[in-house]
Amino acid sequence: MNSKKLIKTIINKVERKSKIAMFHPGRCGSTVVGSLLNQHPSFYWSGEPFEKLMGKGPLDKKSIKQVIKEREQDTISKIYSFATKYPKGMHLSEDCINQSIPDYISLLSELDYKKFILITRRNHLKRVISILKGRQTGVWHSKVIKEKADIIEIPIHDFEYGINQKSSIIEYFQIMDNETALLKDCIGGKPLVHVEYETDIEEDPLKAYRKICEFVGIKSLLPEVKLKKTNPFPLKDMISNFDELKKYLEATPYAWMLDE
Repeated sequence: MNSKKLIKTIINKVERKSKIAMFHPGRCGSTVVGSLLNQHPSFYWSGEPFEKLMGKGPLDKKSIKQVIKEREQDTISKIYSFATKYPKGMHLSEDCINQSIPDYISLLSELDYKKFILITRRNHLKRVISILKGRQTGVWHSKVIKEKADIIEIPIHDFEYGINQKSSIIEYFQIMDNETALLKDCIGGKPLVHVEYETDIEEDPLKAYRKICEFVGIKSLLPEVKLKKTNPFPLKDMISNFDELKKYLEATPYAWMLDE
């Protein structure tokens, strides 16, 4: 450990009051929320330390802990948080962290993570669109409002949702529902704040910011919302096979996701 990181480690042992684990599925507003939290002098959100390790696993338990502990010392802060993408095929997959949700929650407890933030997005279809658009354009975040929609085709029967993971769109939606329910169950009675994209972020990300500040016990300030929506267009204007998708979903519990 270099001298600068050693100094940060020593100070954080005294000053750090809380470590919080964030979970989210990706493309749900986590980055805009994190950027708001990072404007608070008491809070440091370090993003996703396992993102660059996707496809380089499986990591053993010791390596997982080392990655988390090293990121904790990036800066001095009273409150520290980092994020993990929890759905199958993402950070917990065998090609990265290689942990089940229950085992990973247990590992975090060993590292003194006692509070949790969960960010979700009800409309799985809009998440899929955001994922596909990002893959197609290479643009995942934007500080300007787009003027023209990017047209994408939804791979109805073979959506790639993670490393070496494919399924139909409906199967993927079911996976998302099941994984989210399992995560909530594993967190159990531990302190948790649930932030939902549609109610807490979409129209006013500051609502999510204030909700998290209240949860961790710090005074909310007036941060600047620097990121804009990447897909502010009607679904019909973005999906080339919209009619096919509508027919595919019309008799399922997910048909509502096509509504504007």
